[in-house]
Amino acid sequence: MTLTHALGDIPMVRVLDFMLEHIGLDYTTKEIAEYADVSPSAVKRDFGRLVECSMVTETRKIGRTQLYTLNLVDGVTDALIEFDDALNDYMSDVEETESNDFDARTILGGHNKYPEGEEEWTTGDPDETGDLPPG
Repeated sequence: MTLTHALGDIPMVRVLDFMLEHIGLDYTTKEIAEYADVSPSAVKRDFGRLVECSMVTETRKIGRTQLYTLNLVDGVTDALIEFDDALNDYMSDVEETESNDFDARTILGGHNKYPEGEEEWTTGDPDETGDLPPG
């Protein structure tokens, strides 16, 4: 879901995001719509553009139903795959940095030590006190 996170929650971005997560597998447009959480009408309306510009290619037919996959042959999607990989790396680094910077006091809004004999707790600012937290 990194493309959607970076480029916005747009139906065809969701479709590309799904296809990038399932490289080498082929799906019907109905399955793509379902798994990418996009309306079938949006896929029907816009999917042809992805085929036209060779980002997605036809693979095989099952009966009268066409299946599609991300085009890995012509090099058209190479930059998109590299971009998605770079976004994944970046997002992993950001999440790791954020988890390393975790400080429980941030969640509590201050510290959880009560001044002796008082029923109020401080928020971290010596001039500011608040009500006793519940529980």
